[in-house]
Amino acid sequence: MAASCCGVKKPKLDSSMPSICCNGSAVHPSNHQNGLVIKPEMCYFCFDVLYNHLHNCDLPRNPPFTNESYPLFVTWKIGRDHRLRGCIGTFSAMGLHNGLREYAVT
Repeated sequence: MAASCCGVKKPKLDSSMPSICCNGSAVHPSNHQNGLVIKPEMCYFCFDVLYNHLHNCDLPRNPPFTNESYPLFVTWKIGRDHRLRGCIGTFSAMGLHNGLREYAVT
């Protein structure tokens, strides 16, 4: 069983076909290692965006990771026990560069 983008489990039929989310956007199977798109550089980029925002600096340049469109969420945690500070994102696919820029400071 595979989890769909809407949080409902459904049988995995064909990995070559995109999954259609409840909002109509398509999520294509990943060609990335282990099927994961996430990279540590995405976290670094979010911290850079937040730092620059708080210090009224220019936004960081485009990062070295892919700018393909995916549903995305940014989650901030605080303290040694990693308490949730905030989580925001979208199930609609959007370019990773602009999406992470937007949701890192929203």
